[in-house]
Amino acid sequence: MNDLAPHVAAEPSADLKRTFLERLVETGNVMVACAQLGLPRTSVYYWKHRDADFRRAWDLAMQVHQEQLTQDVMDTARELGLGRWVRATDENGEPLLDDDFEPVMVLDVSHVDARILSKLIDKRVPSVDGPSQTNVNVSTTVNAP
Repeated sequence: MNDLAPHVAAEPSADLKRTFLERLVETGNVMVACAQLGLPRTSVYYWKHRDADFRRAWDLAMQVHQEQLTQDVMDTARELGLGRWVRATDENGEPLLDDDFEPVMVLDVSHVDARILSKLIDKRVPSVDGPSQTNVNVSTTVNAP
């Protein structure tokens, strides 16, 4: 075969595509999903380019991951006591009511320092290199007056 001839990738099985998409939902990261399955990234991007159904499923997988990540961060913020419960309102500023005509409450983290939320996201997003290490430096230096 000539080195200049175009490379033709074999069509992957439906199971392999489904497994990749499941990993994409879990990780939200193409590099990590490929590394976990031993797939070259060029192959999955080629599948995405050629297969409209796979492309739509890919987009949906990323959307599901983002929704899960948002929920995880909100749950963690709630567990850490970072958020505050506020009444939900509609687009006109009117309070939303549940089936018992009670106000619907939502967790608001808009007042939380974005660096804290960013750290929560970092803890939730897997790395291709495995779990991240947490380093803590404790200073025991005492300055005399």
